[in-house]
Amino acid sequence: MSSRIATIMPCMILRAGGVGHYAVQMAKATGAYVIALKSAANAGWVTNLGADEIIDYNTFDFNEASSLQLNLVLDAGGRYPASLYEKHFAPGAALFYLPHQLPGEKMQYYKSKGFDVRFTGVFTEERAIDDIATLLKEGKVKSYIDKTFAFTDMKAAFEEMKKGTTRGKIVVRMDI
Repeated sequence: MSSRIATIMPCMILRAGGVGHYAVQMAKATGAYVIALKSAANAGWVTNLGADEIIDYNTFDFNEASSLQLNLVLDAGGRYPASLYEKHFAPGAALFYLPHQLPGEKMQYYKSKGFDVRFTGVFTEERAIDDIATLLKEGKVKSYIDKTFAFTDMKAAFEEMKKGTTRGKIVVRMDI
């Protein structure tokens, strides 16, 4: 695994659903202190994934809270504007928005302040795949399926995904 993540503490992962449930487990497997922003109703589930701390997004006020001094924020749904995180960044913090990119002027603003802000698409890196396979084999990362839909129910699957409340992946079954 990348040693870069292991040196990043603490990190916050938002929306520990489809992508986020992997992110929580991978960050924890590399030694990060993981703070998950999730509803209180899902606190037990995210704690079982490995989160060290749960912050309830229904009651947490980014503006009023003391600085969390986060070294990494992964917003797996683009739920909040980047300006809400700024107060909570440690120097040199990294902010990842998935799947959205920040507007160019916002990216430049944060970069000018010394933050590592980037948008990244999906790409394949053989070493990363090997690292993930090792985590899966060792049981440090597990896949969770929240709901399964038939291919003919694709619209319902998409609507379920848009809710942003899943616990794991949504699977669309293609019966052949």
